[in-house]
Amino acid sequence: MTLEATSPEMAERSNARWRSPARLLRRVFTKRWAPFAALALLSILSLGARVPWVFDSRTQSPVFDEVYYVNAARVILGHPAQPPYSQATPRKDPNEEHPPLAKILIAGSIWALGDRPLGWRVPSLAFGTAAILAMFWLVRSAGGSEWLAVGSSAILVADNLFLVHSGIATLDIFVVFFMLVGAALYLSDHPIAAGVAIGVGACTKTVSLYLILVLLLYEILAFRGRPRANHDDGPGARIGRLAGCTACTVTSYLGLLWILDRMVSTFKDPVSHTSYMVGYHTRILDPNLGGPGITSSPWQWLFNQRPIPYYTLVKTVGNGQRRYAVFFLGKISPFVIWLAVPAFVLAAIAAWRQRDRLSMVVVAWCVGTYVPFVVLGRQHISYLYYMLSVLPGIYIGVARLFSGRYLPKAFTVVYALALLYGFQEFYPLKA
Repeated sequence: MTLEATSPEMAERSNARWRSPARLLRRVFTKRWAPFAALALLSILSLGARVPWVFDSRTQSPVFDEVYYVNAARVILGHPAQPPYSQATPRKDPNEEHPPLAKILIAGSIWALGDRPLGWRVPSLAFGTAAILAMFWLVRSAGGSEWLAVGSSAILVADNLFLVHSGIATLDIFVVFFMLVGAALYLSDHPIAAGVAIGVGACTKTVSLYLILVLLLYEILAFRGRPRANHDDGPGARIGRLAGCTACTVTSYLGLLWILDRMVSTFKDPVSHTSYMVGYHTRILDPNLGGPGITSSPWQWLFNQRPIPYYTLVKTVGNGQRRYAVFFLGKISPFVIWLAVPAFVLAAIAAWRQRDRLSMVVVAWCVGTYVPFVVLGRQHISYLYYMLSVLPGIYIGVARLFSGRYLPKAFTVVYALALLYGFQEFYPLKA
C-alpha cells in the first residue's frame, strides 16, 4: 500500500526534477538583462580566444600581411623596418595604396606597448571586440530583437575569417567596425554621425565608402514599405537623410585624410592620394586569373574557394607524422558561407513581401558591398578575405534563419553546435 501510494508521488518528483532546469532556463532567457549578459560573455570569450596569439611563443613572427602593416607602422615611427619597407623614408607611410589611419593606430600601439606582438595586435583585438558590440547595435537599430542581435554577434564571433583578422595587425577589422557603427547610426536616425563614422572608416580602408551604396539600396527598399505615421519618412526626408550622410562622409573622409597625409604622407592633398589609391588597385591585374595561387574571383568567395594559409608551423609527433602546431587560415567558416545564399534569398522575399526592415538591411548590405567587387574586380587581383566587409549582412541573414521564423528551435541548437565545432576545427593554435 505504501509503495503503491508513493509511486505516483515519486514519478511526479522525478518529472519535476527534469522540468526544473528547463523552467529555470526559460526564466533566465526572459530576463531583461539576459541578452546583454550573453553579449558580454560572447565578447569576453572571443577576446580570450584571441589574446593567446599575442603571447604564444609560436606566433611571434608576422602573420600574413602583418609584414606590410607592422613595418609601415615602424617606418611611421622612424624605427628600423624590415622588408618590404626597409629602405623607406622615415616617418612617411610607405604603404600609400591604403589610407594611413589604421597604420597610425598600430604605430601608436607599438610606441606605447613596444615593438612586439602585443604592440602590433592590441588595436585589432580592441576593434574586433568592439565590432561584436557594434553588430548587436546594428541589428537592434534595424528592428531586430535582442536575442536575434545576440545570435548575429555569436555567428560573427564563431566565423574563422573574423576570428583571425580580429587578432592580427591588418586593416580589415578596423573598416568592418566603422561600417557597422556607421550603419547602426544611420538606422538610428543619426545620418550626420553615420557619415562621420563612414568617412573615418574610409581612412582605414576605402571599402568603407561602399556603405553609401548600402544605405541607398536600403532607402529604395524602405521607400516602398509601409509608410510610418511620421511625415518625416517621406521621399524628401529620405533623400535629405541620405544626402546629408553622404556629404558628411565625403567631408570627414577628405578632411581627416588631409590631416593624416600632412602627418605621414608626401601627398599634397587628399584628392591626389585618393586618385593614386584608386589607380593603384585598378591597374593591378591578376596574372593567375582562373589558375593556381591565392587570388580568387568574387564568385569563388561564395563557395569558400581559394582559402589562404596565412601562417603555418608544423611539428613532428612521436610516430613521425607531421601535424600543424599553428595554422592561421584565411577561410570563412563553412557553416556560415554555405547558408549565405539561402539566407539572402529568404531575406529578399521577406523584404519584398513582408517589408521587413531587418531583411532590407540584409539585402542592401550584401548587394551593396559584394556587387562592387564583382563589377570592379574583373581581371583585377582580389582575395577571399575581401569578403570581410560583406559578411556582416550574411551573419544577420543566417541568424534570421534560426530565429524561429523559419526553422524549429531544435535546429538552432544543432546549428550552434556546428558553429562551435567549426570554431575549434579552424582555431589557429593547435595542441
